[in-house]
Amino acid sequence: MTARMGRRASRPDGRAWGFAAVLLAALAASCDKMPLVAPSDTTITLYASTTIVGLNGTVDITATVIEPAGTPVQNGTVVTFTTTLGTLSPAEARTSGGKATVRLTAGSTSGTAEIHAFSGSSRASGLSISIGAAAAGSVILLANPSALPAAGGTVLLTAVVNDKAGNRLAGVPVAFSTDNGVLSQTAVMSDGNGEARTSLTTTATSSVKASVVGGSGGEMSASVSVKVRVGPTVTVSIPSSSLVPGVPAVFSVSVTAGGAAVQRAIIDFGDGASQAVSNAGLSSVTHTYHSSGTYVVKATATDAAGETASATASVSVQTVVVTVSLSVGASVITTTAPAEFTATATTTPIGSAIERFEWDFGDGSTRVTSGGTTSHLYQSGGGRRYTVTVRAVTLGGASGSAQREIVVQ
Repeated sequence: MTARMGRRASRPDGRAWGFAAVLLAALAASCDKMPLVAPSDTTITLYASTTIVGLNGTVDITATVIEPAGTPVQNGTVVTFTTTLGTLSPAEARTSGGKATVRLTAGSTSGTAEIHAFSGSSRASGLSISIGAAAAGSVILLANPSALPAAGGTVLLTAVVNDKAGNRLAGVPVAFSTDNGVLSQTAVMSDGNGEARTSLTTTATSSVKASVVGGSGGEMSASVSVKVRVGPTVTVSIPSSSLVPGVPAVFSVSVTAGGAAVQRAIIDFGDGASQAVSNAGLSSVTHTYHSSGTYVVKATATDAAGETASATASVSVQTVVVTVSLSVGASVITTTAPAEFTATATTTPIGSAIERFEWDFGDGSTRVTSGGTTSHLYQSGGGRRYTVTVRAVTLGGASGSAQREIVVQ
């Protein structure tokens, strides 16, 4: 039997060979078209650079795909992503180096997007992305001024939205309401500083409420009472330009007495420092912040009748970035003449003054200058190489550095 089967296999007819060739070709074409998926028991892990995004914002979602042996899956493995809120682009992505990335676009609805991913029979644990109001942890409401004269007036209202960690949160809808007066806007989106602003015009004492619906604890709100009374009126004006550490900023405080003379007026800069201002009229005060961050400035006036009025405003102090470049005066440096060096420093944002330049010439010699030029005579040459370093330091303590390698003949 074995011999007969061997003879028949050695002499197939033409039709048998033709059918086998067609079948193999069809199978090969089918395999080429089938997507490559992860093997069973593969571990898929989802992560994102942030789990908080404002309305209409975007965030990249990455899946790492690791085979049971601990190695990344083959490049080109297809991973399918799904979300319960927003849209994913694309819905499927192919791996490179064991990673596949798509982008979530939040859209205009607040909530929690549950992201899932799978490849073949392997699935990832869900990743939660808080969108809009769902990412909010708290809201505070500021009024400037907090009290109006008897004739009434207009108050600037600022709602500050924070996430659960206390960071300012952009792209969150805030609803304002009042029991008296007229609001210029009743629905405002928080800006890049996490602030939503509107104004109230009223002739009667008013209770104003700012609400974030859909936050981590349901509806979150903050209220402030804007009084209309015969008492002092105080307003505070903050600098219009960006503030930076170490650079003095000028604030203005205006105090007006009501039914009694103002006995005391102060401004609190929000960083632990405060200063007395004039009890009547306009005062200008200067204050220097030493650290970046967001601060609430509050001006308060108290009259002889015990009536107190205050005004609050929010200021942002930006981090200073110092960029330094270093150039050498001559292309050939020798031990017979001092080498000339020039450092150029710029700051972002503009406005921070450079206090000093700290030089290290690479041969054990150092120097501090107030300007960006200096010279140094090297004692050893013969083709020796030295690394020259200069560090520019601002009045506020921010710094940046540059290096240059030189050869001394």
